[in-house]
Order: sequence, then structure tokens, then C-alpha cells
Amino acid sequence: MRRLSFPSLPDPRPLRRTIRPLFLLLALLPGGCGRPSVVEVADQRALETAIAGLVPGDRVIVADGRYTFPEIRARGTVQAPIVIEARKGALDGGAAVIGGAAIIGDASHVTLGGFLFEATEKTFEAIRIVRSEDIRITRNIIRHVDTDYGIRVHASSDVLILDNLIEGQFNHAVSSKERVERMTVRGNRFIDCGHGCIEAGQSPDGTIDAEQTSGRIEIADNVFEGRDTGGGKSFRGIGIKIKNAERTIVENNRFTGHWDYPVQTSFGSTGPKARK
Repeated sequence: MRRLSFPSLPDPRPLRRTIRPLFLLLALLPGGCGRPSVVEVADQRALETAIAGLVPGDRVIVADGRYTFPEIRARGTVQAPIVIEARKGALDGGAAVIGGAAIIGDASHVTLGGFLFEATEKTFEAIRIVRSEDIRITRNIIRHVDTDYGIRVHASSDVLILDNLIEGQFNHAVSSKERVERMTVRGNRFIDCGHGCIEAGQSPDGTIDAEQTSGRIEIADNVFEGRDTGGGKSFRGIGIKIKNAERTIVENNRFTGHWDYPVQTSFGSTGPKARK
């Protein structure tokens, strides 16, 4: 019987010695191999780098200082949400101060918490949420310094605005605009607000073809302190204004001080429903 012979294979041990350090290096990098990480930042450049590299499960902890947020377009998951928070929360005396607007767009499962929003130049809003889902805004302080809106929400779902202090004269301190579904505003403290603290729904306009109605808005367990703090806008004393929002629940809110309209309704629809 003739014996078959095969060429010998190369020794794999040198290759293993090369690959192993490479994997160790990737594991040590922030977000290496797509793994979630805890990143502490203390300057603007580090914040921008951390936001740009977010992956599901990441937690970014921001030290006291003054920052500007880059646009947040990160997508976490139910099991691995993304958290961006101040090391020491503003309500606990921390001073991670945000100038300008924090824009959360096309994002999901993101929490933003513990910051002091105190714009030094005219901005349209402190926080804007657009086309996003499962967004939590919690334990921030938002003070009016020539700002039109505190928190403004467009075309988003499952938004939670929880335990924030919002103070000063805004157009609206919290405003849900078009096609917002399942937004909860709970446990917040509003002081003054100017034209109105909470606006639920876009103003009715039958000339718009696309449906704009919002729905399932819950406003509960908030405190409204009616007093004129000044700041450039007239104090109209409106706590909650419900415009174009279906199935809105308002319960267990407390009003102190002066309010012309603690709760005001202006029902109607923007889009096809307005013509029915």
C-alpha cells in the first residue's frame, strides 16, 4: 500500500502571540470592540469624543465645568440604555453647566440627567428632542436666560420628563409639538414659566395636510409656583395648556401663588382631523 504524504502546516503559535495583544489593546480602548463602558469627562473635547463614540450601555459622567453638547444621535436598547449624567447633580449643588441647546435627534433609549442648563446667548430651547424614542430628561435645572423654550419635543415617543426644576420666563417651559406619543411630565417644579409651563399639542391648523395630533400625554404630580420673576416675557399665569393632544391625563398637580389659568384647554386638530 502506497503511503500518502501532505505538506506540513505552519506553526500557529507565533500568530496567537500576535493576536492576543491586539485583543487586549482593543479591550482597553473606550468602547473597544463595541462594548459598553463608563467614561468620565472633564473638558469639552472629551465630551465631544465620548458622545461621538456612544454604543448601547455606555455611561458618560461629566465633571463640573461649562460645556456645549454636540448633537446626540445615539441609539441604546431596552436592555442597554445610554446614560449621560453630571457627576454631581445640579439639584445637589453640582455645576456641570450647559450653554446653548442639547439636541437629541433620531436617538433611542437615552437618559440625560443632572445638568444645569443656563444659556448665556439667545437660544431657541435648552433641550430639543426630535424623532426619538424612550428619552428620559431627569433631575436637571433649566433656567431662563433669553431662551424661548425649556424642553421642546417633536415627532417622538415614550418621553419622560421627571424631577426637574424649570425656572424663569419661557414661551413654554415644556412643549410637546406634532406627533408626540406617550409623553409623561411628572414630579417637576415650575417657577413662573412666563407664557405657560406645559403645552400639550401643536396649535390647531386645518391648512396642514399631514396629521399633527399628539396623544397619550400624562401630566402628574408637578408643582407650579405662580410668581413673576421677570426676564423679558409677560407673565400670563398659565400652568398647563392642552391644545391638540388626544387622551391627555392631568392629575395630582399643585398650584401655588398667582395663576390666571391653572389649566387651559384649546382642543382641535392639526391636519386631516381638523376637517372632520
